[in-house]
Amino acid sequence: MECLLVWFLLILSANSFGLIAWASDDGILLDSELSSLSRELLESAREPEFFDWLRRLRGRIHEYPELAFEEYQTSQLIRSELDALGIEYRWPVAKTGLVGSIGSGSQPCFALRADMDALPIQVVTVSFVDSRQADSVISESVELGGTFRSMTTEGLTHLRQRIAEVIEMQASIHGCSAVVDFMEEERRPYPATFNDQQIYKLVKTTGESLLGEPNVQVLPMGMGAEDFSFYAQKVPAAFFMIGVKNKTLETKNQQLHSSYLIVDEEVLPIGAAIHAAVALSYLSHRSGQTQ
Repeated sequence: MECLLVWFLLILSANSFGLIAWASDDGILLDSELSSLSRELLESAREPEFFDWLRRLRGRIHEYPELAFEEYQTSQLIRSELDALGIEYRWPVAKTGLVGSIGSGSQPCFALRADMDALPIQVVTVSFVDSRQADSVISESVELGGTFRSMTTEGLTHLRQRIAEVIEMQASIHGCSAVVDFMEEERRPYPATFNDQQIYKLVKTTGESLLGEPNVQVLPMGMGAEDFSFYAQKVPAAFFMIGVKNKTLETKNQQLHSSYLIVDEEVLPIGAAIHAAVALSYLSHRSGQTQ
């Protein structure tokens, strides 16, 4: 199963605790202030009590991996932790999801989102050809299946149109008929994921202040589908990853969707600190603009 992350939206308002101490006079955190904030958050996240809590929680989630929209035990675990922390939340959202909130609920607000569903090992979609007949019989019909991907949402639309045109035309040329089903009623197509430039710069600056510029790198474009793209269509957003590889812990297979994957849990406090620092920095800036 893939490395799981707790899935919930943490909504922080301008009146969230801890924000006032880090708000500059003009509402914008200077580089020195952001660096101090990031270091203090990381030091707090590395405190033994908090670090142990992160490790225990991750371990408990991995004990009962659940597929998408079936994360009943995982959702219950998250609700129990939020109850213990005194954090209000709304549930259910999209069947098993939930939204936790901190603060007064007034503008501005900032959302942090992560997955909590597991994936079957080596989740690679393989194209298939199925005639559903015996090997010695020429079939009257055949079913073909597969996936198509694009770097842009416009490209997906174009590919969808061309796939239908080519398949239907080629079938007609050979005296056959063809029906193309994109299964959109069963599985909604994912749009391409794009980062908002301002939010991206905020995350990049925060990461550099915490880890140093060489340790914040731009990921190359990839063909993986990501449902975070639906959020990015509605609000300015940025998608980033926290590296979990430790070369001293290497095994024969370090692929993400592999049962051999070993996650360096020392990165857990880093992830917690970056998320908190990004949110507080954004709220400080936006609250200064509205004053």
